[in-house]
Amino acid sequence: MKEINKLRFYFMLIFVIGLCFFSNFQQVAAEEENNGFSVKAILPENQRNKEVTYYDLEVKPGQEQDLSLELFNSSSNEQELSLAINPAITNDNGVIDYSTLPKSYQYDASLRTPITTIASTDKKVKVPANSKKIVKIHLKLPNEKFKGMILGGIYITSLTDDTEDSDKKETGMQIKNKIAYTIGMTLVESNEEVKADLQYEKTTATQEAGRNIVKATIRNPQPINLDDISYQAKIYKEGSTEVIHERTVEGYRMAPQSVFNYPISWNNKPFKAGKYQIKLTAESKKTGQKWNWDETFTIKADEAKKLNEKAVDLEEDNQWMMYLIAGGILLLVLILVLIIVYVVKRKRKKEREAKKLAARKKAKKRNKQKVSNSNKDRKEK
Repeated sequence: MKEINKLRFYFMLIFVIGLCFFSNFQQVAAEEENNGFSVKAILPENQRNKEVTYYDLEVKPGQEQDLSLELFNSSSNEQELSLAINPAITNDNGVIDYSTLPKSYQYDASLRTPITTIASTDKKVKVPANSKKIVKIHLKLPNEKFKGMILGGIYITSLTDDTEDSDKKETGMQIKNKIAYTIGMTLVESNEEVKADLQYEKTTATQEAGRNIVKATIRNPQPINLDDISYQAKIYKEGSTEVIHERTVEGYRMAPQSVFNYPISWNNKPFKAGKYQIKLTAESKKTGQKWNWDETFTIKADEAKKLNEKAVDLEEDNQWMMYLIAGGILLLVLILVLIIVYVVKRKRKKEREAKKLAARKKAKKRNKQKVSNSNKDRKEK
């Protein structure tokens, strides 16, 4: 009987703990849900691929069309959302990006008809709490027919202040957890095949997060995206066969008519002025295309000095110490050789002097012997 009561007690305890956990889970989930929003593309009749969640449209020259985008506010407060239509670019991680870029960003010169000249929508939209709103994206295609694709995206972010991270309040730090969504948009007028044609532009010394790197700039001037690209870069001092820096990556992408800056780490080493050689290969496993470049670039003295002064975690260049040690060893060897030469010469000099002295003594002895013999002869006579 006591054991049955114990079992009942344990079952009740587990039930109460489980109930508390479930209630807490529901509360946390509700809080997370109350702070967010979601978006959904309502696909039109001219959608090419019905299986995707972005706009993949077949359009015609001069066509005008309104697309519907659903914004759902899952929070208990009204939210103000920002909508931006941006051309597709290729970021330094080899990802096709639709987010808002700085005004200083330079798109590729081949991009004559960006998505921003075709699509337009409200820049700001207010969505009531726990409700949805449909916004329109207006398309107006140019009268001139284009080849390949025009690629862009609708970048949606919340302008409403988010709840601060409770773990950071005590330290006085405030972290804003901004939620952002992107809905891609591909416009195609023709099924005519267009091949990507990657082009090397330049390699420049720069920094990323305070660390010395070089960036090889590659362009895709064609109106077609390129997938599953692998890059391999090797850097040499001009005239040398020794690889001083290298980097290999796989699975990168390239947006149509975009620029890609391929970063190669300088491994926390200081830049040195001079001429360098870069051997760079790009290959798309998707299309079977391959490009090889063998180019030179220069790092100027003032440029190297300026970047090295700003660099973080820069390893000291110990080459001068190596030269100093080598010079010291050479000096010691030279001194040792001079000492050996001096000792050998002195020894030989002493040997010569000893021989001369011995010869003089011997000669003197002979002379004495002669004198003695001469005197003896006289006496005998």
